[in-house]
Order: sequence, then C-alpha cells, then structure tokens
Amino acid sequence: MASALRFPRGAALLTLALGATPVWAAPVQEGLAGADPLGEGPLRNDTHLFRSQSAQLALERGDRAWKRASAGGAQRDLDRTQAFEGWRAALVGSSTGDSVLMAPPGSDMAGLWADPDSTHPRRSEGVSEAVLRRLLSLSQGDRTLWQARLEPEAQALLGVTPYDPARLGRIERDMPLTRGAALAALRLADFGLEQGRLQDVRTWLRRARRHANSLPTGPFGVDGLHAELDQREALLESLAPAQGNGPQPWEVATRLEATLAVRLESVHTMSPDARPVPLGRRVAPGGAFFEDGSLLVQTPRGLALFRPNVLAGTGGDRTRRHRYEDLLGLPPVRPFALPSSGGWPLLPTTEGMQVVLVVDRGRAGRMLGNIPLSASGNHLVCLTLGPGGQLRLNWRLCQEGLVRPGRATLSWVDAMGTPGRFEFQPGPVAGSGRVFVQARGLTHPDESGVLKSADIMLFALDLESGGLIWSRPLTHPADLRRRGSAMGAVPTSGMPLALVEGVLVAGTNVGLVCAFEALDGRHLWSVRTQRREVHEPGWPGSRRPLIPDSDGTPAAVLLAPFDSTHAYALALRPQPGTPLFLNPPQSMGALVDLAAGNARGTWLFLGRDGRHQALRTLDPEHGLRSSLYLGAGEQFEGPALTSPERVLVTSGRGLYLFDRTRECYLLTVGRMQDLGAGAGGRILARGEVVAVTGRDSLWVFRAR
Repeated sequence: MASALRFPRGAALLTLALGATPVWAAPVQEGLAGADPLGEGPLRNDTHLFRSQSAQLALERGDRAWKRASAGGAQRDLDRTQAFEGWRAALVGSSTGDSVLMAPPGSDMAGLWADPDSTHPRRSEGVSEAVLRRLLSLSQGDRTLWQARLEPEAQALLGVTPYDPARLGRIERDMPLTRGAALAALRLADFGLEQGRLQDVRTWLRRARRHANSLPTGPFGVDGLHAELDQREALLESLAPAQGNGPQPWEVATRLEATLAVRLESVHTMSPDARPVPLGRRVAPGGAFFEDGSLLVQTPRGLALFRPNVLAGTGGDRTRRHRYEDLLGLPPVRPFALPSSGGWPLLPTTEGMQVVLVVDRGRAGRMLGNIPLSASGNHLVCLTLGPGGQLRLNWRLCQEGLVRPGRATLSWVDAMGTPGRFEFQPGPVAGSGRVFVQARGLTHPDESGVLKSADIMLFALDLESGGLIWSRPLTHPADLRRRGSAMGAVPTSGMPLALVEGVLVAGTNVGLVCAFEALDGRHLWSVRTQRREVHEPGWPGSRRPLIPDSDGTPAAVLLAPFDSTHAYALALRPQPGTPLFLNPPQSMGALVDLAAGNARGTWLFLGRDGRHQALRTLDPEHGLRSSLYLGAGEQFEGPALTSPERVLVTSGRGLYLFDRTRECYLLTVGRMQDLGAGAGGRILARGEVVAVTGRDSLWVFRAR
C-alpha cells in the first residue's frame, strides 16, 4: 500500500505563523475600500451586521467628545466627561446580546481607535466589548477618572444586592474596570464553583482579572483582589481534569488493528446516486462517544449504538439499531444535500451520557398559485443512554414546540421566545450542561401570502430540560448567488459550531463568522469573510472550525467557510490594538480542505498537486509545497483528524496514519473492507478507539 504514495525530496510541513505577532511588519492604515491589506481582493460581501441603534448613537456621541478632549483646550475636562457619559449610556441602555458596528458607514471617527489589520469596516462587536476596547486604549490616568466616577455606584449596588446573580452580572457588565465589577465577577465565579460549572468559572475569573488588572493602587485599587483571584484560579486548577496524563493513545499511535467492520444502511438510502461528490458535500453519517466509551452513529434513517466491548472486538458484533419513527415517533425522514449548496454532516454531540442530534431537514414555504404553503422545520433531539444500553427521549424541539415525556408541550414561541420557522443546522455542540445550536430561518408566507424569511439565530438551551437560556441573531440569510441566472440565490447550510475555551464560534456559510461567550451570549466579534459565487470552487464547510495545537499562544480558531475563497486564522479574544486576523487569509487555489494548525506556526491542508491529491504545506518563506502524494486516481474521502504528532486521513484505499513530526512519514495503513459503498469517511477517536463513518459502513480500529 505504501507504494501508492510518492514523497518529494525535501518535503516539509507548512509553516504559517499563528503566534501573537502577525506576519506583517507594521500596522496597515488603508481602509478596505482602498488598498487590500489582507490580500483577499474585493470583499464582495454585504452580509448584514446587526447593531443596536441606540447604543451605536451613544458610542458615537462619546467618541466625538473624546476626539475633542484629545485635541486639548479649555474644555478638555468637560469633553472627557461627556465621552464617559456617552460610553456609559451605551452600556446602560443595552442588553448583553446587543451589538454595534466597529466602523459605521459615513462615520468621521476613522483613526480614533487602533485598527491594526484594517478590518473594522467589516466587523461588529458586543456593546460591552466596544466600551472595554475604548477604556483599555486610554492612559492609566484617564482610566482612573473613569473608575472614580463609577466606583461609588458599583459599591453601593454590591451592598444592596450582594448575592443576586442577575444584578451581579449587570454590575460586572455595566461598570467595567472597577473594583465593584471585579468583585461581582468573583462572586459569580463562586456560584459557578458551587454548581460544578468549571468553564463558567474560568470565564468569570477571566473577566474579574481583566477588571482587576486595570485598577490603580489607592482608594479604588486592587486591595487584595489579585490574592483572591490567585486563590480561586488555583482551586479551579485543582478541580479541573488532569492535563498531565499525556496524550491519548491515538494521538501517538504507530499502528492500527482492525476490530470491527459493519454495514450501517443500504447504499441506496444514503444517497440518491453513487456518483462521486466533492469532499464534504454529501449527507455524511457521523458519530460521538458517550463517557462510558459507547459509540453512537447517526445515519439518515436512524441510530446505531456500539458498546465498548463491541468496539474492542471482544464482545461479539451485536449492534443496537433505532429508526427515528420507532424511537421518536416521527414519520420516516431522510436528509438531502446538493453538492452546489454544501453538505449536511450528521454530527451528534455528547456530554456525559446524553446526546443531542439534528434529525431531518427543514423545507422552506412557497406559493402554489395563490395558495401559501407553510415552511416545515426539522427536529433537535436529546437522548439519554441508560445503564442497560437503552436510549430514552429527554426532549424534542421542533416547529410545533418543546416536547418532553410526561409534561405539557410548550409552543415554539413560548419555548424559544421568537416567532418564525427554523431549520436547525448541522453540528450542535454541548458543554457545561448546555447545548448550542445554530438555526436558519426558513422562508414562509405570512397571513397576506407574502414570503418572509427569519434571521439566522444561535440558541443556547439547557441540556437537561431543553429550555431556552439565551438566543442571539447572527445575520439575515445571504446565500450564494448565480451570476446572470434567473434561479437567484443558492441556500447553504451552516458550518458546525465550535466551542473553544468558553467561546462559541459560528460559521454561518452566508458570509459571516461570529464569536460569542458561551456563558451568557456576550458578543465578542462578527466578521465578514471573502465570498465566492456558485461557479467558483469552495471549501467543504462541513467540519467544525479547528482549534490550533497550542503551547501558550493566544487562543485562536482556523476555519474555511463553504462560501468563501479563503481560509482564516482568527483570534478568539483580540485585545485593543491587536489584530483579529492572525495571518493574511489563505486563498484556496488547489487546496481541498483545511486539516490542522499548531503553535509552532504550521497549517496543514488536503489539496491537489497536478494530477494527484496530496497533503500540502504552506511556508511564508518557501510557499506552498506538497509533503506527499496519493496514488493515481486516489482521493481523500473525508476530513483529516490530527494531533500535534499524528495525522489520520482516509482515501478509497484505507485509513492512513502519518507522523507529523517526521514530514508526514507514513506509519501504517488500516485496511477497510468494502461493505457496499467503498471505503473512507469521517474519523473520530477516543483513547485507543479510532472509528471511521463511511457512506453506509463503520470501521473501527485499535490504535497502538
């Protein structure tokens, strides 16, 4: 099998810097309408950015006053006071989920605040982040004046409601960089410790530290705050899962032993035909591991449960299979996906012994003559795996409402707090007792027969009950366009969500990427990406944004949106004066899919080189190179799974295991029996178990 690969002389892994320092030498000041500082070409993107009009006006009022104060003069103190009042009004008059544009069109405030990568005209941010960005850009003397204005009120409110979580949250948000805000965040961190929500604790401590670090010594100074923060951070470290146990076996494996190969469904139920489909563009089965090691595989027609002994090859080959109509009481369902509009990856998400999955596709409403046909959404389902290996329904959320066994059904509006008809997008994600899902508003006729479309939304739900915790609008649908075609726009599905260090990253695949703090939906940033047209090549867009291998560098994500011509490395929490774009975006060209990145400055791609598909490297010094080639006619059959030391990727020949530390040296090939629709697919791993979900088959290996 090794002969199917050709290794070029001197092949090396790519090197695209992902550290805190961007690769450009100096900040670029030109706007997007002029020079192209990131090398993307014309942005071709007018996707809607939400904003709170009242907060936007208050911020601009404060900015104008600060601009006058910065110019000096006899009125400087008054101007500075008016600036503070404008920024404070933006906070008080807005809610946690409200956003503002970073550079409103027509504003005369250009250049007032640092924009190192010249991306402010294409971005929005939460109101609280906007005010913090301004305050952290001030001198310590000016910040001290801000703190002196707010500190007495913050302390008074703390005394009145010392342990009310909602009030503490408002103090922390509305009175930033004060001692009162830091104390409020500390108390909320203590509540998180009592509830065992460690990621919430990390977020509150991070916020408390940001407030405390800005405080001067004196009457409004730190006064032991740092000691209390140190104590809680040490406690959190002792409670967090141990990180010193070394990598999982699959992350350092040198060989693969096949333990199971089983048919999931007939090939005819998985796809309308067997013709080749671009990577990531089909309906792709997927799986997730429960905490006991059981594997649940989701297919278009149902679920298959594999217990740990079956996966290990020591307990027979018994598989528990469940059809949706039997398990959930639903009519037969079957997702569909067109290569031109992105795939539909079936990606269940688990926490503990609970699993959440998206079932079926939504169908937009339309007019049949003068008769309006309503839209039909799909289902978000939560199941629990019981001790005997039985799956039971926790709750089901659909357009009709929230269904919970033994309890009254809540209507959609009562359960979700928003009207409209929605299609849950693939790839929900769970964490800290919550589940997060993106939902696309479906076109539906109103009472007068006019077709309307709801916003694209992000929902945070309680994992146990399905109840709504918070929701945020992301944008309006802005689908791919066909140039010169009467067919108009081509609807696309969203990118699966990513949860990285308490931050949700939502790739909408309609021209926008957004980041929110999972704790309370605080908006960090949204950014327009470069767009493509239907006839242009695009990324699969059907995998979650990637987390770079890290050794202390700022948290970041790597992503390649389906509707974009470029891949991006974005900072999760950019600081004032630091760029959101850690590197210039990478044009797709002959690349096929983004595979990995690490803190040493490395990106890894699946791509094409001439007639062959290959693992490809990108080095700012040497350019794009191939580290190996697949055989003639051989293609990648699913996204890669990587660790800092290994690469796992499938083709029609088998499951390849490469050593990343030795220029992707081929270690072994796991052979996959053809059970009906060829080999290869999506890879997932836990401990020693490596599973591949193909079009109609599951292959399992033990990593050694």
